[in-house]
Amino acid sequence: MHSPSRAVCRPHCWQAPALRQLQRDGLVERHVVAATPVQVEYRLIPEGHDLEPVLDAIIAWSHTWIPLPGPGPES
Repeated sequence: MHSPSRAVCRPHCWQAPALRQLQRDGLVERHVVAATPVQVEYRLIPEGHDLEPVLDAIIAWSHTWIPLPGPGPES
């Protein structure tokens, strides 16, 4: 199992709604860091780490079945 400190994410504005949803779903925990400006960090909790094999399987599947985009049209 990974240590929680290795899975720290400092979100950008566009990531915040997804991270809040993951928190509601019980996969990450939110930590407010007393700094100027205030910082917010998200860490995977054990339930989130348990999804790692599932995500690895989805990634492997995508490498088999989803083609990478080819080079664009030449100008």
